[in-house]
Amino acid sequence: MVQLHLVYTKCSYALLNSLQYLKKALSIVVLAITACCLSTSSNNSSVAYIDSGYLVETPVQLFQEVYIKPGDSVSRFFGDLKITLKLSKTGTYVDCNLYLSTQLLGVQTLTPDQNEYDFDLQLNNYKAKGQFILLLNEGPYALSKVSANFTYSVVSIHESFACKGDLIAWHLKE
Repeated sequence: MVQLHLVYTKCSYALLNSLQYLKKALSIVVLAITACCLSTSSNNSSVAYIDSGYLVETPVQLFQEVYIKPGDSVSRFFGDLKITLKLSKTGTYVDCNLYLSTQLLGVQTLTPDQNEYDFDLQLNNYKAKGQFILLLNEGPYALSKVSANFTYSVVSIHESFACKGDLIAWHLKE
């Protein structure tokens, strides 16, 4: 009888531990679902994920305009990587600023003579590595652009994604 009671006690402790882990996992799922509902119901869209046990919400721009006019500037968000591009009034050079987790870590001006920007940035768990290329075309209907090829990663959650394409485009002469 004592042995049976001991087996019953061990089984109930194991069940209790399993239920505590299940409760913790369920609370994380509920937190993530709540964050997704909040982020999709607002006008400013965002993505939420869990980093080191904390809910992290980062802005995401949907339907980003690629075409801009000389003198304009735009910002692009890729998780905690923010890319700000300012096109000169002449349309011949672009100022590039890269931020990781709100900290300015990369600054470069793309010009006809220096049309490539190779970067390798890291701040804590956030990394960005890649290249921007300025392509100037001077024909009457030719399109100039800044193209990107980079990866952004968050080490703590083992996530990495790549971006390859055009960030901005404009006409030098209209």
